[in-house]
Amino acid sequence: MMFSPFAAICSALLLIGFLDTSVDACRCILSDDPCVALWDTTVVLRAIIESKMAIVIPGFPTLDDGTVDPQAVTFSYEARIQAVYNDAGGLALSENQIITVRARLAGNLCGIELQVGDDLLLDLRHENGVLFQTSSCSMTSEIGKFNECFDSNSDTLIPLVDRNLEDGHSWTEQETNKFGLPYISLDGLKLETKLSLNRNPNSGIRNINVNAEPQFSEDERVKIAVQLKSEPVSRHLDRSSRALQSRKRVLEAQQDNLLERIQQIAPSVRVLANVQVVMNLVVLEIDVREIAAIEEDVDVESIFSAPDFTLYLETTSEHVGATAVRKQYEFDGTGIKIGVLDSGIDYTHASLGGAGTDQAYRNAQNKKNPVWKEDGRVIGGKDFANGDNNPLDDHAFQSDGGHGTHVADIIGGVNGIAPGSKLFALKVCNSGSCSNEAIIQALEYSADPNEDGDSSDALDVVNLSFGSDYGNPFDDMVSLMVDNLSALGVVCVIAAGNAANHPYSLGSPSGAASAISVAQTATPTPPTQPIVVNGGGTHQMVHQPWSGILTKALNGTLQYANGDGGNRRGCNRFGDNTLDGLIVLVDRGTCTFTMKIRNIGLAGGIAGIIGRVDEGVPFRGLEEPGDGPAVIPGYIISMKDADAIKDDIGALGTIDPGHVVSLAGSIVATSSRGPHNYRTNMLKPEIGAPGESISAAAGLGKTSSAFSGTSGAAPVVAGAVALMLQSNPDLSPAEVKARLMNTANFVIKAEDGNLAPISRIGSGELQIDNALSTPIVAWDKENLEGGLSFGYLRVSEAETKVTKTIVVKNYGKEAIALQLSAAPRIPNDPAVQLVVPSESVNVGAFATVEIDIQLHIFGDKLEDNYMNSGMDSKNPTSLDKIEHDGNLFLTNLDRKVMIHLPWHVMALKSAKIVTPIILEFDDSGVAHTELINEGVGTAQMKAFNLIALSNDKPNGGRGKRSPTPDIRAVGVTTFAAKPGLCSENESFVWAFAITTWETQPLLMPVVFGIYLSIDRKENSDYVIFTGGENYSEEETNSPLPRDATSVTWVYDYELKEGYASTYVEHATNTANTVLHVCAEDLGFSEKDLGRTQVDVSIAALDYEFSGPGDSVDRLTVTPGGERYLTQVVNVPGVSTRRALKKKKKKKATAGKTKTTEVVETSTQPTEGDAPSETASPSRAPSEMPSSFPSREIPQVPDVVSGETNNLKVVDRGLTNGNTAELGLLLITNSDNGPGHRGGATKDTEAIIVEF
Repeated sequence: MMFSPFAAICSALLLIGFLDTSVDACRCILSDDPCVALWDTTVVLRAIIESKMAIVIPGFPTLDDGTVDPQAVTFSYEARIQAVYNDAGGLALSENQIITVRARLAGNLCGIELQVGDDLLLDLRHENGVLFQTSSCSMTSEIGKFNECFDSNSDTLIPLVDRNLEDGHSWTEQETNKFGLPYISLDGLKLETKLSLNRNPNSGIRNINVNAEPQFSEDERVKIAVQLKSEPVSRHLDRSSRALQSRKRVLEAQQDNLLERIQQIAPSVRVLANVQVVMNLVVLEIDVREIAAIEEDVDVESIFSAPDFTLYLETTSEHVGATAVRKQYEFDGTGIKIGVLDSGIDYTHASLGGAGTDQAYRNAQNKKNPVWKEDGRVIGGKDFANGDNNPLDDHAFQSDGGHGTHVADIIGGVNGIAPGSKLFALKVCNSGSCSNEAIIQALEYSADPNEDGDSSDALDVVNLSFGSDYGNPFDDMVSLMVDNLSALGVVCVIAAGNAANHPYSLGSPSGAASAISVAQTATPTPPTQPIVVNGGGTHQMVHQPWSGILTKALNGTLQYANGDGGNRRGCNRFGDNTLDGLIVLVDRGTCTFTMKIRNIGLAGGIAGIIGRVDEGVPFRGLEEPGDGPAVIPGYIISMKDADAIKDDIGALGTIDPGHVVSLAGSIVATSSRGPHNYRTNMLKPEIGAPGESISAAAGLGKTSSAFSGTSGAAPVVAGAVALMLQSNPDLSPAEVKARLMNTANFVIKAEDGNLAPISRIGSGELQIDNALSTPIVAWDKENLEGGLSFGYLRVSEAETKVTKTIVVKNYGKEAIALQLSAAPRIPNDPAVQLVVPSESVNVGAFATVEIDIQLHIFGDKLEDNYMNSGMDSKNPTSLDKIEHDGNLFLTNLDRKVMIHLPWHVMALKSAKIVTPIILEFDDSGVAHTELINEGVGTAQMKAFNLIALSNDKPNGGRGKRSPTPDIRAVGVTTFAAKPGLCSENESFVWAFAITTWETQPLLMPVVFGIYLSIDRKENSDYVIFTGGENYSEEETNSPLPRDATSVTWVYDYELKEGYASTYVEHATNTANTVLHVCAEDLGFSEKDLGRTQVDVSIAALDYEFSGPGDSVDRLTVTPGGERYLTQVVNVPGVSTRRALKKKKKKKATAGKTKTTEVVETSTQPTEGDAPSETASPSRAPSEMPSSFPSREIPQVPDVVSGETNNLKVVDRGLTNGNTAELGLLLITNSDNGPGHRGGATKDTEAIIVEF
């Protein structure tokens, strides 16, 4: 490539004696195409030398004899212009003008001492009017070779891309800039707003999602804990004794002042406790009518209390069948030992067998070795987080109310799922952080409590309501230990996480294969009542049971408060009849709910709505009889919905009691989504359960508080497992999981009212009564899962078939005949069908049978890929498009027995470019070839100059926390950028492609770093790296990829600032990553194209687990100076018709697709290409179950070849000083924007073409 500073390079070679002083040597960097040398020049002209002058370079060392070194001498030449072919510099050059020309550094024009009369063709640049030779020249005898480079009509250079090549092909398909670089649009890759380095951190790793409203008993007197806003002593930065004592006195004074204000409005208040060290909090007994005033105090952070509201937990118990099990079978978990790995347990709480007094809790805080009672509810434990024997939950009065205490109460408290079980408090968390070391020790304890090496005393169940979002179960040591613990017979129940409906957000260690990963479903009560706004939206409200009850639809105009911005909280009386016929919204706060609704009704309002002013969820408030009756219906609504209604003030609202919505049977929006974040893409979570409760709060004796999230759902399942193990202690963990999954309620809805995806809910919502009573259980033979997980398949064939084997076991005394059927979650899915035997299957008493199930995938019917690790990384719709799922049903003939197995596959419509690719260059340096795509998906192409290859490194072992992001190849190319893409000016985008030996489902937590030394010294000037769009501000101020959305960051070491303008290009489940950087972010401009050489090093690491990583040593590259100019466009895939035609002709040559069937294949969840063994279909489409759509076989036209397209390459020659390019790196799954994120088979998504 000819854009480098020729004089600097040639002069350096002259000085060290490497360059022969001849005309040919001058043209040593010219390619075989003479026009290449004339690109991107300021001036191209023909001139004749008329005079010359020797110049000695100042500061050059003399020879030993003191004379001037001849190589320190260069010449300045005066030349008369004969013709001007290009004057882009605007110097107004003309024929017969005399110019002075010199080499930029030491040396001579063309590397020789020219003589007067020499006729030259020169390409020059100017600096402040002085012309310097840059890259090429030719003596008179050579000028003829350049004639084809010019337009004879205009004496201007013809762009290379417009010249006809010898084969008759013309490079006009892609729009290019004046330097021949193709333009790039960055569609779907450009950030709307440029990001700066400093961003707010994400939340921690705990699955604690508590932002619930306090619930109060209807009793006249209640016990509440009032948390003050000031930080407690324990969080004071100065840890000296004197400072801590002083801080405690300050907090005591604040509490005294608060109590004085409270006593003025609530004279009957009684102070039960006050603490300043663990928490800045006072515990009070108070009249419920006086609570609202306390909430509004300026110093109050929050209030915890709900002693009598065990409705949610008791309702949950009934909803999941636990109440029926206790009544019908009298199973309550007796004899089952359950370990609660969490923040400890308040074993003094009344619900957990304690005294239930403040004094008992205080006494427990001072104990080093609690005395456990065998007849108690908590009978053992240890504090692994702090290294002592007292696992007391010291999260008292914190926002979670004591996380571990809530969990323990849901499992085995007085009103828990398994109140007869025995709990072990295994404390592994402090202040929201749960260390791996503590968790590992606790899991070890669960396997061998008495530490004698014999696991016969192991616990039966462990519950883990914590984790790390987007967890990797392979490298995670805790996940490995979970699997090992399961192998010893311990059932591990783990919260899926609260990272919401985002692909792969499921946390570790719930992604461990043997774990029961639990999603959160909605609690049955309270139901919601929608209000429909005419011309607006529909908003869900919670009815207040003490207010009026609608019997028919109600219509009224919406108004906010008094309509003029006054009385916004509704605590004052409105004017008589001022609200006649209106539905009135007021803000929460200051006065009681009852007073607000009553005031609206007294002024003529027909319904009252109380809008929350924080992020909490709607709830049922308390009636205040002293405020008088609230005759009209009253509701509470979320802040988001309240704000939406405020935007629609004056519109007509409709409240119809016939449209009351029960949230029962729906997935909660915050529950994390699977599959698990590893290359196998295994089905996770497995089951769901209600996760919202009013359960025991640490440090409050007999008091409960709100608790929610998958942290609350997991213990519901753990308690259910205890009931099952009491009924049959010999069940293995795999059998327990299969029973739960086979009998769950699969009719669970998503927010849109449709069935929730399997990757959100697994098999459905827990139904423990059905799990205990079913005589039939089924599971996948190979992975022992109560569902069929086909993993991630790259489908390049027109039809692919994958077989799995299920094991069906009859636990009953009578034989059962079963009929199999299957249904997709989305009816009439044309792309994927699960085919089952049509004949009934007999399973004898206490017998086991195996049944083959076959998945048919019609590749041409699949949608294109919507998933990536950038813009759409959190978009649930992107996963919806690629995953296919449903249920396999096993039913006896009289339908008294029915179980189901969920099935799930991620099927990627894939291209498959035929390899190897052979390129042969002609005499002009041009090569072209035909690309053949045998796959059904479009090959979305990008070509890069291959600058490095790296050997395959061994992977880190399972659970070793040592992943190896292993670089296979690195490529680079330069794209032109139109004004508006990078800046207001014409610019360029430098793109680096990295392909690894292994794929990543999401790019996170892999970090690629490209270190640039623009001054080519030892230290880097910039680093380009992959990082999170939202990241934690660690001590290193490093933007780690804390979430799934990866962007390309550029950090300037000198200015100590960084920016991100583009998303990372990564199609998910791929080894290919491309980083695009605008020239401006590196301090470049168009002037640097082909001129500025940069030393580059590439590194790869895993930020979560560290590990050895990989790197490529220093390379030298030049933006725009890549050797190979390429043009390659997308290659469409073959159609099903071609594939079926080829099958009919029984041909299998290159360029033709084949219909395949895999009769026997690994049933493990997989990543990589779909299997492709040839076989005959086992069932004609007309014989498929009625639950599938009929599928007509199309008529086959006479088409026998795959789609092809030309790849064209021009060898422009090596830019002097650059690292030699090794060939091309072709990416076949590049990102073409939303809906076209790229898909190709594993072996062909990156094609390395070495020259």
